[in-house]
Amino acid sequence: MKMPVKKSIKRFLIASILVGVSLPVIVVGGKKIFFYWSEQMHTFFTPEEVSITMIGPENSDLISKINYFTQQQIIKKSLLTTSPEILVALLQKTFPAIKKITYEYQPPKTILFTVEGTKPTCLVNGNFVIGDQPKLLNKTDFNANSLTNLPSITIDKRWLTDNLVRPSLYSLINRLTTKQWTTFAISYHAPWLLELAPYKSVCKTAILATEHSLFETKKFDAISSIFQDLCARGIITKKVLEAKNCSLLFDTRIKDQIIVRCNQPAKRGRGHG
Repeated sequence: MKMPVKKSIKRFLIASILVGVSLPVIVVGGKKIFFYWSEQMHTFFTPEEVSITMIGPENSDLISKINYFTQQQIIKKSLLTTSPEILVALLQKTFPAIKKITYEYQPPKTILFTVEGTKPTCLVNGNFVIGDQPKLLNKTDFNANSLTNLPSITIDKRWLTDNLVRPSLYSLINRLTTKQWTTFAISYHAPWLLELAPYKSVCKTAILATEHSLFETKKFDAISSIFQDLCARGIITKKVLEAKNCSLLFDTRIKDQIIVRCNQPAKRGRGHG
């Protein structure tokens, strides 16, 4: 009965020796295989070329800037070590005119970006752009030819903070009609004070409005007939019409009234409703 026990011990010792010899070989070989495939994966997912597709308004300047940026930040760096969310956030932070951006990797060495750019709506204070997202963007973010025929608005700086446009102001800009853009030079001082200067007028004239009264079409349609009536009655004099620095004001901010004022004394200065 003792012989089987001795044989079992002997077999156990032999097996232990074999495991002790082969285990390091397996571990070393496994490490080599792991590092080999790891290196191959990193190499496989390391782009060397960038392709950019633009959706929406053409913006070759933005494409060039993105291409240069990606060459510096992404090319020859493994995508396995870069979070897609971080990559997209980095590009959108660097280029605020990007409305949306996605990317995919195309083996063997190309990363494809699809970029949706902001569509410009109007120029702001001569140096900035508002588009189809509530951001204040630099003119340099757009092709010059895409800004050529844009309408323009002047906005007091206090309403433009952290390169964002206040929601109600952004909504107002989007509600402005082609007729309003082409008829008036518009200055936004506050929600309760907008100043509209007609591009074509027989004298220096301005219309005061609020965010609400700006869209009261009946009031604005009545201004022309009120002006003609006041001239015919001699309330607006020839001296007023010929004055270079005299602003004739039509104030539409009071409900159901239009108040007419002039910096020079006229025969009567009452409101006209």
